[in-house]
Amino acid sequence: MTRPSIIEQGHLDRLAVGYGRQSTERQVEQNTGSRDYQLGQTRHPREWGWPEERICWLDDFGLSGAEAAHRPSYQQLRVLVREGRVGLVCVSDPSRLGRNAAEWLSFYSDCAVHRTLIAIDGKVSDPQDTDDWLFAALLAVLSEHGGKNIRDTLQHGRLAKLEKGVAVSYPPVGYDQGPKKEWIVTNDVTVRSAVETVFRVFFQKRSLHSTARELRRLGVKIPRRKPGHPIRWRDASVPVIADVLGNPNYTPDYYYRRRVDDPTKPRSAKGRRRVRKAKQEEMKCIRDHHDGYISRDQWNEIGQIFARNCWSREHAPLGEGMGLAQGLVRCGAHRMRRLSVHYKRGKLVGLRSHHYVCKGDWENCGPRCGRIPGGRLDDVVRDAVLARLSPPDVTTVRLALEEQLANSRAERRRREVERARLAQRVADLEAKLDAAGPENVFAVRRLAAHLQQATDDLARLDEQGQETHRSAIQEDLAMLSEAENIARNVRQIWEAPTTTWRDRKELTRILVQGIDVLEWRCERVRVRIKWVDGASELVADVWLPAGVDRLLSELRQARTSFTSIAGILNEKGIRTRKGRLWAARDVRQSLSRRARRARREADARRGVRTV
Repeated sequence: MTRPSIIEQGHLDRLAVGYGRQSTERQVEQNTGSRDYQLGQTRHPREWGWPEERICWLDDFGLSGAEAAHRPSYQQLRVLVREGRVGLVCVSDPSRLGRNAAEWLSFYSDCAVHRTLIAIDGKVSDPQDTDDWLFAALLAVLSEHGGKNIRDTLQHGRLAKLEKGVAVSYPPVGYDQGPKKEWIVTNDVTVRSAVETVFRVFFQKRSLHSTARELRRLGVKIPRRKPGHPIRWRDASVPVIADVLGNPNYTPDYYYRRRVDDPTKPRSAKGRRRVRKAKQEEMKCIRDHHDGYISRDQWNEIGQIFARNCWSREHAPLGEGMGLAQGLVRCGAHRMRRLSVHYKRGKLVGLRSHHYVCKGDWENCGPRCGRIPGGRLDDVVRDAVLARLSPPDVTTVRLALEEQLANSRAERRRREVERARLAQRVADLEAKLDAAGPENVFAVRRLAAHLQQATDDLARLDEQGQETHRSAIQEDLAMLSEAENIARNVRQIWEAPTTTWRDRKELTRILVQGIDVLEWRCERVRVRIKWVDGASELVADVWLPAGVDRLLSELRQARTSFTSIAGILNEKGIRTRKGRLWAARDVRQSLSRRARRARREADARRGVRTV
């Protein structure tokens, strides 16, 4: 081949660099023809007289051309050009160097400064030539515009399909794509059973970690599939299960564009845009698109479980321990810092072996703030929650009844006004019909039709009012009966063996927003319980062991009987170390233990060894 006249000896003395790029790894695997064609660009400098040792190849296969900072070989090429070591750059087309017009022109300017030629599919251009620069600038702008135009065209096609109710994305594992791109539940019984088992076990355990552990115990593997790839079976883990449970396409609805590009974030290592969760108005939803594995109510329940289990500004995760107030307690003396839970004998061993601890200034070499026995604080929280769930008093029932009656009166008044309006319309139409002469045939027909419509509306309103009244009474009676049964047995349900600690903690989270420690004392701690529904906050005292011992001593010194002491402690909400109500025997044993402890301490001070 004849060497172009633009190539001089100074160019031949420097390197001839071929550069190639493909945007994705899938293109590298499947579009081998494009890769081979780009690699073939090195034949041009070889035919034009470059020796083999001065011909090199650089590529960024699998990296996007939208940004240059994430392509290491391209950055190496820029360094070589700026050092004046490159005489010729060979590419198959301008988009291989990048789809960003500003970056392409910057590269072209560097080549012009260092007298580096650019060969695009065998056609050599001189960056120092004004006409070549104009041609390159137009190519760069058109290349970037072409990429954006392709993106917009594809997006418009997707939106048009969505308007017709056709899915434009690949279905998740558990579904197959039909001949018309519809989603149908897979015929593979193994895959279908595995997906159903994931949802069933999660609704039983109500925790990602517990679900993963139970699925592993059952030997259930999770099917996974990338678009266009066969199914792979994975062991149950929290990320895999979260990905399945967090996909709303397992409901009967189809959701498109659940994640969108976020230009405010830096690009990934491969130069691709970072994504974020789409807002509600940015998503597209097709209702009743396919058969769902779960219902919409179950999907909402999954979101509520995630919200209760995860960290938030109000509470920490539920955790696996038996601390009822875990993640809810904050210290008012240290900028509402959350108290951590320390378990003495493990999270799942010992009902009252934990403490709520505030580190205070310990991390800054200062003193610790304090700790609260977990069982005593949990007793206060449990009693407050059960009190909220207990049957209402007469005043509450009266207020609720008055509110219900006021709503009923307002609805009855609205119905009476509407009935009066319809009755007046019927009367007016009857008068107009009587006044119309027999010669006005069309007017008579029209008035008769309007009269019939108004009469039907009036009869329908009367029937609807009676039916609404009867159904409201039946619903109120049913709800009252159900609420009465639940409220009467709420403590039995709480203490039932089938009620797990996670159930109790979830019930607590439903009612309690947070617990603030207002005051620390050596004998008791004052806390404030805040409710989710905005009800009046409850301030309560948590008695510490030192306070209970002092109270026992004072009552006994006042010659109060054991039975009376037990009643006083129970009235103050104080429980035994095992969480039971006080009895006379418990008081006697506690006083005996305190006396023995006092004797041992006195003997230790005198140097007497107790056997």
